[in-house]
Amino acid sequence: MNEKNRVFGSNIKSLIVNEKFNEQIVAEHLGYSKYDLWKIMDGRLFLDEDEKADIARELHTTVEKLYLPRNCLLYTSPSPRDRTR
Repeated sequence: MNEKNRVFGSNIKSLIVNEKFNEQIVAEHLGYSKYDLWKIMDGRLFLDEDEKADIARELHTTVEKLYLPRNCLLYTSPSPRDRTR
């Protein structure tokens, strides 16, 4: 498993959890079993570019965003420590 696939899969899992999507329904919409979706989220199932694009569309995002490190996806506002006094 390479790091890019792990990040891609981890971001898929985060989006499914954060948006309260049902894993079974997402898997069915994409033509996968729930087990295959788990392998994708673990970075163990290799996908071609069309499959990645299908996943991104299903999750209302882009392939590029799914490859961003997790901290880039989750950062939304400055930390309270960043405030000036």
